[in-house]
Amino acid sequence: MAIALIIQGRDVEALRSGLSDALPGVEIQVWPTLTDLAAIEFVVAWKSPENLLSQLPNLKAICSLGAGVDGILALADLPDVPVCRIVEEDLTRQMCDYVLAQILNFQYQFSAYCRQQHNNQWCEREPVAIKSVAILGVGQIGHQVAMDLYSRGYQVTGWSNSPKPDRVYSCVFGIEALAETVANADCVISLLPATKETDNLFNRNFFQQMQSHALFINVGRGNSVVEEDLYQALQHGVIQSACLDVFKTEPLPQEHPFWGLPNLVITPHIAAVTRQQNIISQIVEHYKKLQSGQTLNYIVDRDKGY
Repeated sequence: MAIALIIQGRDVEALRSGLSDALPGVEIQVWPTLTDLAAIEFVVAWKSPENLLSQLPNLKAICSLGAGVDGILALADLPDVPVCRIVEEDLTRQMCDYVLAQILNFQYQFSAYCRQQHNNQWCEREPVAIKSVAILGVGQIGHQVAMDLYSRGYQVTGWSNSPKPDRVYSCVFGIEALAETVANADCVISLLPATKETDNLFNRNFFQQMQSHALFINVGRGNSVVEEDLYQALQHGVIQSACLDVFKTEPLPQEHPFWGLPNLVITPHIAAVTRQQNIISQIVEHYKKLQSGQTLNYIVDRDKGY
């Protein structure tokens, strides 16, 4: 019996070492050097190559390295086994910090001051008022972001696909409520997952429904934004500013027009990054439950996509 770490683009030595210490006697195989495909029963995956998981004849479950699972669910050869995800306090804290930082950056115009500094300019600017915030996607992480902003005095409205009762902040649901939600917000934040319903949700019509002084932040998934429509909205003042941490193509191509927009903040998918030492115990728990025949935590609904 073995665990395989099929993770592209990251050094996984800390994870491999931690799992080996926590699970003595369990073989930990690391892609691309998988020594015994038949022995692998559990996979921890991130950006798994196509046509690999289907080669594991005894695979019983897959765990995403992070909170997102769209890359796994998009695999054409995804086996019919449970897919679970990581739910981790540090990821949530990072996301809350990132969102707050971008709101404050916009409110106090720090990006503009940075540009002024490069041009040896001394010019005071009026702060931009953000009072009302719409958070699209108030699941586990989105709810904590909403609560963090609510505790700081922002007027928060959460929007989701299904009802979210017993929230201290206002919460609405359904596509019919989306337009009114964003129309009343100084800042619109998306934490939506990648699903068929969220594909190209943020288009020309959506941005026209926002207020012209508003800030748009996307820390969900890049599939949701029609990038040309956002580019036009920013270039022509339909909305005032945006911050994107996720994109349809990552890394963002060098020739992409987004790079030239002064009212767009670009970060390279770093709003919440899994720290490997923090998730070892959760992966161990997943594995032990699998071995004892128990239901795994945080199993993904494939039909919903999250």
